[in-house]
Amino acid sequence: LVQGLRKDAGLHPKDQIVLVVELPNELNHVVQTNESLIKKEVNAKSVEYGRSHKFESELETKIDDYPVWLALRRLEGIGLRKPI
Repeated sequence: LVQGLRKDAGLHPKDQIVLVVELPNELNHVVQTNESLIKKEVNAKSVEYGRSHKFESELETKIDDYPVWLALRRLEGIGLRKPI
């Protein structure tokens, strides 16, 4: 899901991001427990909890019938590509 959001935002896998999530408590606990692994897997500097208006790409979906909102934004000043 996150890599699809990266693509939608025009970002590359090496671009570091902030992952923003809005989840029900049942899933929130799972993400918080595994936050370090998730950040490493998706190259996120941090995870923010709760809906935000600061994002470059977003997705509303369901995971096991739970509503999920995911978004990401590029981390300012990190992973910026140099012009050719």
